[in-house]
Amino acid sequence: QTFAWNYGDIFVIMFAIGISFRLKQFNENFKTILKDEKLMTPQAWKDARIHYCYLVNLVYFVDSHLSFLIFISMAHNMMTMIFKIFSALSMLYNVIPREN
Repeated sequence: QTFAWNYGDIFVIMFAIGISFRLKQFNENFKTILKDEKLMTPQAWKDARIHYCYLVNLVYFVDSHLSFLIFISMAHNMMTMIFKIFSALSMLYNVIPREN
C-alpha cells in the first residue's frame, strides 16, 4: 500500500518538475532576449511565441491526461491521513466503544 501511495505521488511530482523546468528554461531564454537589443528581432519574438504556445499545449495535454491521477493520488493521501489520525486518536482517547 505504501509503495503504491509513494509511486503515484512521485509520478505526479516528476511530471510537475519536468514542466516547471521547461517553463523556467523558457523564462531565462526570454529574459536573455529582452536584455540584448541585438537579439530583439521580429523573428526572435515569433520564435518565443511559438515556443510558449508549445509549452502551453504541453501543460494542457499533461493536465488533461494526469488530472484524474492527481485527483486519485490526493484522495488516497487524504484518506490515508484521516485513517492514521483516527487510529491515533482512538488509541489515545479510546473513542471507539467496545462491545462485549
